[in-house]
Amino acid sequence: MEIRDATEIDLAEILAIYNEVIANSTAVYAEQPATLEDRRAWLAARRQSGLPVIVAADDRGVLGFASFGDWRGAWAGYRHTIEHTVHVRADARGGGVGTALMAALFERGEAIGKHVMIGAIDAANASSLRFHRRLGFAEVAHFREVGRKFNRWLDLVFRPALSRPPRRGAALRPTAFARIAPALDALFHGPRSGAERSKTTGSPGCLHSPFG
Repeated sequence: MEIRDATEIDLAEILAIYNEVIANSTAVYAEQPATLEDRRAWLAARRQSGLPVIVAADDRGVLGFASFGDWRGAWAGYRHTIEHTVHVRADARGGGVGTALMAALFERGEAIGKHVMIGAIDAANASSLRFHRRLGFAEVAHFREVGRKFNRWLDLVFRPALSRPPRRGAALRPTAFARIAPALDALFHGPRSGAERSKTTGSPGCLHSPFG
């Protein structure tokens, strides 16, 4: 498997992966399928901003893609913080594609001076929450019913991590954000029982931000 920069030739396969996620999960809070023109404009905008769009590919084609963009980009003070997205083709999930893409994103972020990477994850996406936890992303906020799709309200979780990932084989240590997570949660939502905290149902194979 090769991790490389995406090209225009990859866009049709990127689009197919993205639209499958839109149609079958709440990992992306979009309701209508994207078009090739949408993805072409997205790729051009990321390139113009100096931000990466990468793919994992082998002889089967594009297996997944990932990128990151500015977080709260209207204010210069957030310029060292990014929000990522990673999408894996349905038949390639569980094979390490997402992990390889994230490792490459961490490297790209560090290379251009980014300090914190944020994942915005649907709260019911148990597989994505586990995936991000293994990579050192610690939950700092849980926003209730901020999205709506498939005729139901959706909760959104913020999980940031420092841009330098842990060394292979090293024990994961909570980021500085983990220490403030309980205070933030109590501030926004009040005390919650253990049963309430564990009430999630998971969306298999979806490892990504709901905003694409």
